[in-house]
Amino acid sequence: MKESLQNIQLDDLKEINRIIYVVDFFISYVTLTVCFVLFVKSNSIGASILFYIASILAIYRSAVFAHEIAHMGHKFPAFVTFWNLACGTIILLPSFYFRSHIDHHRGDTYGTSRDPEYIHFWAKEGLPMKFVLLSMAVPIFQFIRFAVLVPCGWFRPRIKQLLDRNLSLLSMHHEYFPSPHIRGKTRLESLIETCIAWLCLGAIAFSVVNANFYMVVLQWLGILSFANAINSARTVYAHRYRNSKSSANFTEQMTDSTTINLPFLLSEIIAPVGLRYHAAHHLFPFLPYHSLPEAHRRIYASDTEIGELYRKTLI
Repeated sequence: MKESLQNIQLDDLKEINRIIYVVDFFISYVTLTVCFVLFVKSNSIGASILFYIASILAIYRSAVFAHEIAHMGHKFPAFVTFWNLACGTIILLPSFYFRSHIDHHRGDTYGTSRDPEYIHFWAKEGLPMKFVLLSMAVPIFQFIRFAVLVPCGWFRPRIKQLLDRNLSLLSMHHEYFPSPHIRGKTRLESLIETCIAWLCLGAIAFSVVNANFYMVVLQWLGILSFANAINSARTVYAHRYRNSKSSANFTEQMTDSTTINLPFLLSEIIAPVGLRYHAAHHLFPFLPYHSLPEAHRRIYASDTEIGELYRKTLI
């Protein structure tokens, strides 16, 4: 199996293209801004629905860059800061929340209780639907966290410690506890957290003064909830959730993962920024998202054992 991996040459795909990162995110973010403003100002029900859906898809794509940051952020720190200020603040999820994602790829934690993104969804009827519905409440919880708990932590160190220890990393289940290698927040990240808290407090204050703004805040939280639901539904189908071992190497992670085999546009809507190639991503997590389409073609065309196993990941 190791020889099969070595026969697939992907060394030329390892480097990130900074222009692609910036342009892709910029277009997504501008689309979001324009569509949301048009939605707020629209007097037509049909146009409002159209702009609202476009806003959901645009914020979904913009937010998913957090996954790329979890893997490639160390190669492009300027983009990480830019994304946090532009997007992490308004989705109420700065990039340090996604630091737990690395435990989803580690061989000794994948598929175990120490994996923050692995639940045996198909072991219990109705669990996927419950997960998707509950995920829609995450933006509301985050708003409360930043508007109430973070300011309380400024005056009560114990609350701040609780937030830093238990409520600063994303996880799909309560059993998850981060591995020791996952570092805490930097000073810049703490400053960004403070900025988000003031943003939420400002939204509340402005809503008290202006009743119309109150509706805008609710509409925005609704957009975040629907975008979160789409991502959660994608997550349900990102793996087959068959792993029951205490460890899983990259090949085993690949066979437990999926590749979305749909027309390009539909795939990009459902699983943007390379997430449609989830099996290839788990096999080669060091590849930037813009390299995954070519990596997919090479692995799929390979006549090795890896290629045969990979072709079975298509759904």
